[in-house]
Amino acid sequence: PYGLTKHLGEQVCRTFSAAHDWMSILAMRMVLPCNEEKWERRASLPYSPLIATGPQDLRNLYLAALALEGHRGFDAINASSDVEAVHLNQGKAKALLGWSPRGE
Repeated sequence: PYGLTKHLGEQVCRTFSAAHDWMSILAMRMVLPCNEEKWERRASLPYSPLIATGPQDLRNLYLAALALEGHRGFDAINASSDVEAVHLNQGKAKALLGWSPRGE
């Protein structure tokens, strides 16, 4: 159900932005967003099989999205702290927002 509701929400945003061409909508698909406490706890593990998005990367992503000018329509942006982008294509975040993860 979670993935379905995310997909339906994005479809609503896509449809709404198509009907209102002045609208700018970004769906930010963040992988396991972490606050400082959770991020530190993950860092202390001997290994972490899952990717996540660190608190500073989250802040930088939000600030970049808020500063975006001239965008129209709908775009979905993938984001995580996977610096090497091994697990997730984050090219659109770089292209639209100038954002790249720093692993923090």
